[in-house]
Amino acid sequence: MKKMKIAFWILVFAFLGLIIYQNNAFFRAPLSLQVNLAVKAYQTPELQIWVYFIGAFILGILLTYLFSLPAKFRAGKHIRSLNATIASQRDELTALKNEVAAMRSPAPAAPDQNEPAPVNTDKVEPQE
Repeated sequence: MKKMKIAFWILVFAFLGLIIYQNNAFFRAPLSLQVNLAVKAYQTPELQIWVYFIGAFILGILLTYLFSLPAKFRAGKHIRSLNATIASQRDELTALKNEVAAMRSPAPAAPDQNEPAPVNTDKVEPQE
């Protein structure tokens, strides 16, 4: 899959390079942008068209980043809350495992205080 991605991007950049090479005269032509408001008119200095293309590309990247930033913050906050839930559930799981292990282990063999001492049946005592 990684090799297919690389091949795809190589093809995309090769196609863009071909378009730019075949339309070199268009991209090198100078152009001046004008904005005529009712009060004042603005005009940019003459720049080659490729400068406008690069500027629009960079502006698109910046706008995309700015609009995706709140979603990244929300995702980070959600991930932190889920990690806190995981940690609390791990602690609870450990406590429950310890409790189950304590229930399964045999109780220590301690003689009961009220129980009579064992009778030795090997020796027979004479009766009188």
